[in-house]
Amino acid sequence: MKHGHSLLLMALLLLLGLNRAHAHAQSAPTVLWPGEVVLTGYTTTGGAADWGFSPLVDLSAGTELRLTNNGWLAAGGFRPGEATSVYTVPAGGVRKGEVISYSAFQTDFSQPIPLAAAGDQLLLYQGSDAAPTFVAALTYGPAG
Repeated sequence: MKHGHSLLLMALLLLLGLNRAHAHAQSAPTVLWPGEVVLTGYTTTGGAADWGFSPLVDLSAGTELRLTNNGWLAAGGFRPGEATSVYTVPAGGVRKGEVISYSAFQTDFSQPIPLAAAGDQLLLYQGSDAAPTFVAALTYGPAG
């Protein structure tokens, strides 16, 4: 049942993002709303993790996106002990629909985020760890 709730939440966030009126200034970093970025998938092979995301809006240069595999606690706040990485949109920006791929061998992210093959989550947000604005999430694990 957890899996069904996760998919429903992701679909709702996507719909909210698609209905947003956009007024992003080209020179200012883009402030994102929930659902304006889609995590496009993941794979874990031999301890290395690859995943990607795609914005549904244009991203201005300098926009920062934080990604973590730290879980979110029911009481609020991130569970400690895993990884958080920052992706900064390069000069020229990123066009909506463009796929940004992560590989364990890239340097576009501030640090690697290892995903466990047995199950993990990937949370994409803006803001600080203490006051995140969640934009997208992906959770996976074994069936059953």
